Amino acid sequence: MQVYYRRDDCFFADTAVEFRNVWRVHFKTEAQTEQARQRLHRNPQFNLYEAFNCVDHLKRGEFGTVEVKRLIQARGFYVSDKEASLIILKVDQDDDGTVDFNEFRWEMTPRSAMRA
Repeated sequence: MQVYYRRDDCFFADTAVEFRNVWRVHFKTEAQTEQARQRLHRNPQFNLYEAFNCVDHLKRGEFGTVEVKRLIQARGFYVSDKEASLIILKVDQDDDGTVDFNEFRWEMTPRSAMRA
């Protein structure tokens, strides 16, 4: 007699719940991020190049962890070095440790069709 298992039976019940919760939070966060991208894209006063220059205050054509941390903390939020580096890691496509304008533009451009 052969016993068949579902592919997701590899988790204990409490682990399966936590696994689903991780994905639920991930998808919710991605949806909120996309909504923010679309709001910025529709805002006629938002200028992507000026936003990049706001972060790249040293005018190097790129920014890194130090600039991200400064920007976030200037707005009253605490961010650790690790958290700031994770932001760079998410956006940095060529793995050089910095974000240039093309990488910034890609991150800020809506991924799905514009919603009304």
